[in-house]
Amino acid sequence: MKCLREIERDYVAWNTMIAGYAQCGRPKEALDMFRLMQMEGVKLNEVSMILVLILSACTHMGALDQGRWVHAYVERHKVRMTMTLATALVDMYEKCANIDKAMKVFGAGQAVALRVTADRCAFYNCRFLGWQDTLYLHYGKQYLKDCYIEGSVDFIFGNSTALLEHCHIHCKSAGFITAQSRNSPQEKTGYVFLRCVVTGNGGTSYAYLGRPWRPFARVVFAFTFMDQCIKPAGWNNWGKVFGPGFCPSQRVKWARELKNEGAEQLLESHLH
Repeated sequence: MKCLREIERDYVAWNTMIAGYAQCGRPKEALDMFRLMQMEGVKLNEVSMILVLILSACTHMGALDQGRWVHAYVERHKVRMTMTLATALVDMYEKCANIDKAMKVFGAGQAVALRVTADRCAFYNCRFLGWQDTLYLHYGKQYLKDCYIEGSVDFIFGNSTALLEHCHIHCKSAGFITAQSRNSPQEKTGYVFLRCVVTGNGGTSYAYLGRPWRPFARVVFAFTFMDQCIKPAGWNNWGKVFGPGFCPSQRVKWARELKNEGAEQLLESHLH
């Protein structure tokens, strides 16, 4: 650690040191380095990969206490539960003979049903089933029509330009439908849900329409029915939607309603 203080403290240097300790089977030292990195205020680009390295060392050494600390950190700081991170947690708990905890993590982790990285893809009459991060619209332009998509947490996410028409969106439990990840105002990405149906499990006000994965997330619901599962605060004030889940008077203050001209421009950009 002394030598690290004498060189430039950037993300790469810290990550290299943590990886070195982890790969040598020294989870305690790797965690100490991780904590020191936080104290130094180093900005993390992808904390989940560092935690996966530490968990691998915990698994190899049977270090259950250190593994539990990592899991607590993930929950406390709401670190995105990627498939790699969830797998590392499950593996650690299994190797440390804590099967019950492993099963709980297995049931709550990410399970991507489909990742789309190609441009100009179309899906008709398809079913996408999952829990967290069901449909990863990662890149390009996509068109989905008459599809069924279900999940709980951020189950439609990514930074593509997508038009979902006549689709059935089902919220299995408390969570967020979308997590769009537009990075700047100049990007023309975003989601449009056109003439869709949003349903729930019979409960009231337990699901959000979305939350931003990146600073300039953009999602529009138009001519869409929403049942009572949608929270009154929503995420945006979508115009021309209806049903018991549509309650514009209680939308969050920063929401805005698209006028006809703005809606036409956005819809046109997604149709071409």
